[in-house]
Amino acid sequence: VHENPKRVEADIAAALGRIYADDLAEGEQRLDAMHALAPANLDIRQELASVHLRRGWPRLALHEYQQLRSDDQDSRAARIGEGAAWFARHRYPEVEQVLGVLQSEYPEDKQVQRLARTWELYQRHELNVDSRIGHVWNSDDGSLGQLGGDSIEVDSFLYSRPKRYFTRAYLHQHFSTADF
Repeated sequence: VHENPKRVEADIAAALGRIYADDLAEGEQRLDAMHALAPANLDIRQELASVHLRRGWPRLALHEYQQLRSDDQDSRAARIGEGAAWFARHRYPEVEQVLGVLQSEYPEDKQVQRLARTWELYQRHELNVDSRIGHVWNSDDGSLGQLGGDSIEVDSFLYSRPKRYFTRAYLHQHFSTADF
């Protein structure tokens, strides 16, 4: 009996299909099963680390990416994943270091460019505005009656660029009004 040499690629593609359909648990289960059968397969380990990062487990992902890099120093995907995991862990000096090397070696790579764009956006000023409008109607006749009212509320924060990676100055403004 001869095994299909493309079977691993097909199984990885099937797991990735689940992941892209936002069924991370099913995709991870498939990758875990493949990893149990082929623990040294770098492609399976790479995708498993990617799933861990997507699930919000950056420490686990970072550990796997670092092991991948120790097994294959030239793995571009593992280096990019490591940068993304550092970013998710808010370890910005490490992100800057990894990204600098990646940009010098692979300036045309779309994943490197995506990570660089994420880093660039983090370095900018940030404005967050939250607004709410409320109407409470009298349930009997649909008019603004004794029990009804209108309200408007705006909450905004303007953050400076990061200083020393972590610190941002900010301005906060809050406005609210209501008619009853």
